[in-house]
Amino acid sequence: MKRIDGWSAHRARRFRARTARHSGTGRAPRLPRGAGACGAAVAFATALAACSEAPSGEAAARGWQETPDGVVVELADGDFRRLRLQVIDEAIVRVTATPGADFANLPEPLMVVAQPAGVPFEAEGAAGVLRLTTAAVRAEVALDTGAVTFRDAAGNVLLAEAERSLAPVTEDPGPVAADSYAVRQQFHRAEDEALYGLGQHQSGDLNHAGENVTLTTHNVFISIPFLVSTRGWGLLWNNASVTRVGSPEPPRPLADGFELYDAAGEPGALTARYYAGEDPVLEARVADLDYQYLDHGNVREHPLPEAVADLDDLKVTWEGTIVPKRSGTYDLEMYSSGYARLVLDGE
Repeated sequence: MKRIDGWSAHRARRFRARTARHSGTGRAPRLPRGAGACGAAVAFATALAACSEAPSGEAAARGWQETPDGVVVELADGDFRRLRLQVIDEAIVRVTATPGADFANLPEPLMVVAQPAGVPFEAEGAAGVLRLTTAAVRAEVALDTGAVTFRDAAGNVLLAEAERSLAPVTEDPGPVAADSYAVRQQFHRAEDEALYGLGQHQSGDLNHAGENVTLTTHNVFISIPFLVSTRGWGLLWNNASVTRVGSPEPPRPLADGFELYDAAGEPGALTARYYAGEDPVLEARVADLDYQYLDHGNVREHPLPEAVADLDDLKVTWEGTIVPKRSGTYDLEMYSSGYARLVLDGE
C-alpha cells in the first residue's frame, strides 16, 4: 500500500509498476479511497453475512429480559429485531444481533467455541439504559437506539458503537440465501488510539487505525478478524465473509481516480510491456491493471493478452503519468501473489 497526496490539474505523478508472475492473481495499483472516509471510527463491512454477529440496528427497544448468561433485548423497529448479550467470563461479553424473531437461524460459528462460564453478573435498566455488569466490564445498551457501549470497571469507555446497518447481498458469486445480508458496523475511535491485529497483510502496517484492510483469502494473506486496541479492548468480528475494515467501499480501478497518460504522453491509458524473462514480447495500452493468472472455475475473469497468457517467465511493466481527477489523499493498493514494485516520480 502506498499513500500519496494529489492535486487535481496541478500535479502529475510519473508512474511505473512492475510485476513478475508467480501464481494466483496479479493486481496492479487500484484506488481504494481518499483519506478520511471514516473519520475517527472503526468500520466493518461484510460482503455476505447470515444474521451476522454484530450489534444492533438503530431501533427503540420494546423491552428486555434477563437470561441465565446475560440479557436479550427486543427491538421495536429498524434492521434488527433481537439483540443478545452473553457473559462468557468476567471480561468477555458476546454480542449477537438478528433480524429474525429469535436466534435459531444463526449459522454455526466457525471461530467461537467458548461457552458462558457462569460468572456472576448484574442486569438492571434505568433512565433508558440497560446495564450488564461483571467484576471487570460493563456493557450498556441504549434502549432508544439499541447501541452498545463497553466500559471498564472504573466506568471508562472502552468501545462504543457509532452506526450499524443491513443491506441486500450484491457481491456473492453464487445463489444468495434469503436470510443473508451485507452488514456494516461502525465504532467510535479515539484520535490517539492504535489498533493491532487482523492477521498478515501486504501493506506493511502494524497499526491499522485509519487504514483500510480487506479480510479475505489470497496466497499471501492470512486474515484473522480480531482487533486489539491500546485503550485496552479486543474485538472478534465473528464473520467468515469477506470483510472491509476502514472504508466499506471496495478498491476501484486506477482510472476511476486518475487521468492516465501512456509513456508517450497520450491520454486514456498506461503503456504495458510484457516480457518473457528479459525478452520483450508485446507492448499495449491498458487502463485497468488487473490480471488473473490462474483459472477460477475454469474461467479467467481478467485474462492476460493471448500472446503472453501461457508464458512461464512472464514479467509485466506499466509506465506513464497519472493525474488525480480531484485533490485529496489517495491509497494505491497493489496486490500480487508474485513479486511487484511500484515507483512514483522515481521513488
